[in-house]
Amino acid sequence: MPGAEAVLLAVLLIGCALRTTSNVEAARARALSEADALWAARAEGDNLTQAVGLWMELLAADPDDPAALARLARAEWTVGQLDPDGGLRRFESGHDYGARCLLGWPAFAANLDAARYRMTAEAVAELPGSAAACALWTAVGGLTLAGARGPGAALDLTDVALLLDRLRALGPEAVGLDPGFLAWAEARYLVLSVAPGPPPPEARAHFAEAIAADPEVGLFRRDLAAAFPDARGVAFDGFGPTAPNGWARENAVWVGQGE
Repeated sequence: MPGAEAVLLAVLLIGCALRTTSNVEAARARALSEADALWAARAEGDNLTQAVGLWMELLAADPDDPAALARLARAEWTVGQLDPDGGLRRFESGHDYGARCLLGWPAFAANLDAARYRMTAEAVAELPGSAAACALWTAVGGLTLAGARGPGAALDLTDVALLLDRLRALGPEAVGLDPGFLAWAEARYLVLSVAPGPPPPEARAHFAEAIAADPEVGLFRRDLAAAFPDARGVAFDGFGPTAPNGWARENAVWVGQGE
């Protein structure tokens, strides 16, 4: 019966396709898990380079992979913290990865201000919880660039404000990656949005929230001390991250800047 043979062939082809898809997803999950483990121990050897290499391989396989893009946004920002000469270039690269990640959600892309290629409240409102990590690291990149560029960074801060509004609505549990950075972003936004004037008291509360969420990230303490001189004496008081600590190299930079 040709009809039965055709049905059997179709079933076999579908089964092969499902097994192939399952194998690809399993390989992707393994690569993400391996890269995340390397990232957690990035202060050791060349683990950071290896983690970035795995994420780049995932991106080569799928240029729209949101997990790889969000992690590369975070990695470029982190490498920029360690690079006294090329930091700005790495921050820009990280910000670009984050923005590219957000474009993976068609409803967001469709509601951008096409004339100026800027974010809009309508576009950001379309971002689901699965886009939270991308939104967070795009915001972190925008804040870092705004701090580096000074008064000319008004558009960076406008986009950051929209992303923070959306992240508040999604809730901190949606972010997933690195507890504390959402509260830090809130604090840095408040500091930068009123500069060169004194930061509002709410910024201090957000810095404290960030430190409580992840006490081993020296960045939060450095920026608290920079924003509130009266906190300088206590920001690093008793600061002694446990070992091994993924932030060890970055902390060496941040502690030196906070002294």
